[in-house]
Amino acid sequence: MGSRFHMENAHLYLPKFKLADEPMIDLKPILYECGMKKLFSGGDLSRLSQSLMSVTHSYHKAVLE
Repeated sequence: MGSRFHMENAHLYLPKFKLADEPMIDLKPILYECGMKKLFSGGDLSRLSQSLMSVTHSYHKAVLE
């Protein structure tokens, strides 16, 4: 690593999440509109895993408490 990086301690606070009682949101059409079409049609996911992978569905159900 270059000398531009240094270690520093930090306090990190994350919000609490829970699963919503409402039905899940289908993210596929939303992600399509954001330009992520290749994710669902054989996009290159080789940087995530050496195994062949594909995404068929994506749903959202988490809400902040």
